[in-house]
Amino acid sequence: MTNLRKILATTALVFAGTAALAEDVTITVWAGGSNEADSYRMDAIALAAEMLMRERAIEGEELNITVESKRDFGGWEEFKQAVTLAAEAGTAPNIVVTSHLDIAPWSQAGLIVPVEDYLDMDAWPLNDIYDNLMEIAAFDGGVQWGGLPQDAESRPFFFWKDTMRGIGYSDDEIAALPDRVASGEYTLQNVLEDAKRAVDMGLVEEGYGFYPRVSNGPDYAQFYQSFGGQLQDPETGKLVLDKAAMEEMYQFFVDAVEAGVTRKNTSVPTGGVSGTTRLQTVRPHCGTAAPGTMPVTPRRKAMTISSARSSFR
Repeated sequence: MTNLRKILATTALVFAGTAALAEDVTITVWAGGSNEADSYRMDAIALAAEMLMRERAIEGEELNITVESKRDFGGWEEFKQAVTLAAEAGTAPNIVVTSHLDIAPWSQAGLIVPVEDYLDMDAWPLNDIYDNLMEIAAFDGGVQWGGLPQDAESRPFFFWKDTMRGIGYSDDEIAALPDRVASGEYTLQNVLEDAKRAVDMGLVEEGYGFYPRVSNGPDYAQFYQSFGGQLQDPETGKLVLDKAAMEEMYQFFVDAVEAGVTRKNTSVPTGGVSGTTRLQTVRPHCGTAAPGTMPVTPRRKAMTISSARSSFR
């Protein structure tokens, strides 16, 4: 069997003599935190099913796969409650697209199964996935995977070049910014200084010189880490809160508001403000696509597709 077959096939073909009977398989996929823009989280499973059916047809076998998808859950809380209740009732979906944060509690609760029980983790394409993304999907000290990365997140800085030129940057200096950031020469403090200069010069409306998000959300860990904060003890696996780093992060945002480059308790409109020198975080997803089900009494376990958040290498 190919890896793709291992992913999607849940029952074996029944042969009668030399003729294979048709096999009908239905795969259910539930995706949390998804909308029209994230439809690929479910479409990818349908595409994989189509590829497998064509492969089987070439080999003279008839396989009919129906993919049933659902993403309308209201919100993350409703989605996670629906998955939990369905698992308890034995009606969980075969594949779940969720946050990587669910892997540990759902594994401990017996709601999902390790993907390596069904997949060859040392074969392509799984062995070609970035190690840091695979680590996010790992559980129990990294010895088992509760899901597979499906798409990845990054947190890029966006600067308006015209505004940077307006506060005195040359084109060469703008082009050198990535290297200065990578070396640690250009820091978040420099961002505030440049944003304030743009506001003071009237190039940017007050309160819109810098913004970390375009909407409400929890993605501030990268700021905490920028000030030396640690999220987890690599030896024990326990969560870590560095109070000094957290205080520095909070102070950074206090300074941003007091400097007039960020508005207090508000978020920038969806379209942003033209001409701003702002930091905007984007939310790509690293989801784990995990196939198959395993009937277990009294629960039905499912492999997860988890949305793992990480930076690209």
